[in-house]
Amino acid sequence: MAEGNDAPGSSVLEHFNVHLIADLGGRVNQHWLVDHCGESLVLRRWPAGLDSANVDWEVRLLGGLAAAGLPVSSVIEGPVEIDGVSWSLAPYFPGEHVMSHGTAGD
Repeated sequence: MAEGNDAPGSSVLEHFNVHLIADLGGRVNQHWLVDHCGESLVLRRWPAGLDSANVDWEVRLLGGLAAAGLPVSSVIEGPVEIDGVSWSLAPYFPGEHVMSHGTAGD
């Protein structure tokens, strides 16, 4: 089981058939850039203890926004629980993260 900022274990990488490229970090969720058959994707570790209803809501929200043509990173596989942790795979959008006013790091 991955803890803190540790990289995902082999069981997670094998499940999604991906190879680690880079740690992308995160404040609440942790993200890694991964390669899947030559395609760059993002592997996400959801927070421990998060209610599955909240996960389902976010997955549906992102899927709806993507279906409406907005450039969001919607889940393309998962979430799936592996070793007691929820994981998902999403498209990778290159670029810089822009923090908005009133968020941590200001």
